[in-house]
Amino acid sequence: TRMTSQTPARLNLMIIDDDLAFRQGLANCLQQFPDLEVVLEADSRSEALQFLKSWFESHTTLDVVILSLDLGQSVAGTQGAIALCQAVRSRYPTLPILAMSQIPDPNLLSTAYQAG
Repeated sequence: TRMTSQTPARLNLMIIDDDLAFRQGLANCLQQFPDLEVVLEADSRSEALQFLKSWFESHTTLDVVILSLDLGQSVAGTQGAIALCQAVRSRYPTLPILAMSQIPDPNLLSTAYQAG
């Protein structure tokens, strides 16, 4: 029996958060893992949708979107994040979305879960 060594595939990630320092810090942390690569970063709903459209014009896969539900740190911001989650889900139904929040609101998490 011959065993072969294969290089594991890298997971391509996108981070969506309006806080530049947090986004860069998270990207730096994630890139410590050799099988993870942050390929896209966006700070708003419109930028995220534009970057996703451009990405899928020249690439076949994006493995995970990491979405902050705290976009804007306000009720309008969380609603914008939920709308973004719904927009991503409708355009890219198989793209996994990992939602995160600093807001201790179970209703927000439930709404995000229902949105996709």
